[in-house]
Amino acid sequence: MPGSITAAAAPADPQLVLNRPTAGIYVNEVTRVAYASNSLKPPSGNNSVIVKATKSGVPYLSGKFANIAYAGETLYATQISFTPGVTLDSTPTISCTNTTVTFSSSTPAFANGTYTWTVSGGTAEVGSALVFTVSYVYSETNEISGKTYTNNYETYCVS
Repeated sequence: MPGSITAAAAPADPQLVLNRPTAGIYVNEVTRVAYASNSLKPPSGNNSVIVKATKSGVPYLSGKFANIAYAGETLYATQISFTPGVTLDSTPTISCTNTTVTFSSSTPAFANGTYTWTVSGGTAEVGSALVFTVSYVYSETNEISGKTYTNNYETYCVS
C-alpha cells in the first residue's frame, strides 16, 4: 500500500554549528612594471621591475620634473588587504606565485580588523598574473561539547 511522508528540516542550533571565517581579500587590479626603478622607459624582457606608479601608469620618478609627469595623481604600490571577520589564532602569512615579489615587511600592518601587505619590489613580465595567497589558522570551541576545532585556511587574489 503506497504511503507518504512529510519531512521538514529542523532549524540549526547555533550552539552546535561551527562558524567559518567570512574572509574578504582585496588587491590592486594592476601591478605596474617599468624597465628599471626611476625610469620612464617601457619594460622589456628581463628588464621589468615592479614599481610604485600612478593609476594612469606613470612610474616613480625622482627628478625635478616628477610632479609634472604625475599631473596631480598619487603614486601607489600594490597592496593586499585581508579582513578575516574573526580573531585569528596567529598573524596570517602571505606568498606569491612569483617568487621574486618582495614585501615592505614580512609582518602585515594591522588596523581595524584588516591585515595589509605592501609589495616593495620584484620583477614581473608585462601581462603576467601575480597570484597572492593568504594563509591563516582559526580555532573555535563548540559550546556544548567543549571541543576546540582548529582549521587552516587559504584565500587567494590576483593582480
